Amino acid sequence: MTACSAEVRAAPAAAAGELAWFESLFRAHFSATVRWALALGVERESAEDVAQQVFLVAYRKLSGTGDSCSKGWLFEIARRVCANHRRGRARDASRRSHLETPADVVALEDDIERARAAAMLQRFLDELPEEQRLVFVLYEVEDLDAPEVARVLSIRADQVHARVRLVRDKLARFVASQRGKEQT
Repeated sequence: MTACSAEVRAAPAAAAGELAWFESLFRAHFSATVRWALALGVERESAEDVAQQVFLVAYRKLSGTGDSCSKGWLFEIARRVCANHRRGRARDASRRSHLETPADVVALEDDIERARAAAMLQRFLDELPEEQRLVFVLYEVEDLDAPEVARVLSIRADQVHARVRLVRDKLARFVASQRGKEQT
């Protein structure tokens, strides 16, 4: 999964063709970009907006040249956009710290369980150092292979494998501790 699909890769020179090409890039990678935003700490209600910002930045960077459009390239853009978004939200939160938004109420038991599991995973990801979180998300969630993760993060492939093992061990311990808390 190191490069865009063939339909996305061939960027035509004509303006109308360029738009069609970019639309195919958007369709091919929008869902993944939303997942990245969530994994990088963007709240669920803002994830799609942030993903759209990623594609605005990508469009400006491509400017019809058909430069690299791999998932890794988009992830690098997403990482920066998400960091900017989180900084902005932190500023907003500090300005409006007295306002609390009530959590949505979920009616079905399955939805509640999925929400708890997702929240637990997000807490786990939030506690990880960024270099471990990024490797884990790219390798385990986005299913990039170790060489692609290594290229995107400018590290060696053996470091990717070591970090994935470390995070898997941490995740197992985290889940066990959370289950222990639920039982008490």
